[in-house]
Amino acid sequence: MPKLNQPEAIFFDVDGVLIDSLAIKGDAFSRAFSDYPEAREEIIAFHLSHGGVTRSEKITRLFRLIVGREPSTQEVSDRMRQFSASVFEGVVAAPEIPGAYAALKEWSEKVPLHAVSATPTDELRRILDRRNIAKFFTSIHGWPPEKESTVREIIAMRGYRSSACILVGDSREDLHAAIATNVQFIQVSPL
Repeated sequence: MPKLNQPEAIFFDVDGVLIDSLAIKGDAFSRAFSDYPEAREEIIAFHLSHGGVTRSEKITRLFRLIVGREPSTQEVSDRMRQFSASVFEGVVAAPEIPGAYAALKEWSEKVPLHAVSATPTDELRRILDRRNIAKFFTSIHGWPPEKESTVREIIAMRGYRSSACILVGDSREDLHAAIATNVQFIQVSPL
């Protein structure tokens, strides 16, 4: 049983919250559109301003923005393959957000921790395992589904009181998921 004023569970976003990987992913998105080198800065700015959005949605929206038309399923698939090929090892090797490991270690001894991310689940599990932090999580959930659905499902399945849970995130999408599920929100921002 949690102590008074201690949360029942904490949900952690990963990129930008535990791992300093936003720039790595920005580079990977620009490489996925390497045939449009003049759009590199615009692609990175779009990525940074749309945290928590899945890579398929970002690539689709970037395609519309950069190419100026709706992409085919194959075009999205091809660019997602390019993105994935260049991002995994970079995220594994990226620095931690200062204090992330210590916070996970400390809080995992007090309450259940759940990783919730827009990264595909299999890739997310491999990343957290390679970084030796998977052990701190009661569960690891990537995309799909959307973060809001994931948080809602975990709360229902585990019997948490949503108002006694916390979501730690860095994006509007994280804030939206917290509001929609009646979970407290802690915003992580770069220093």
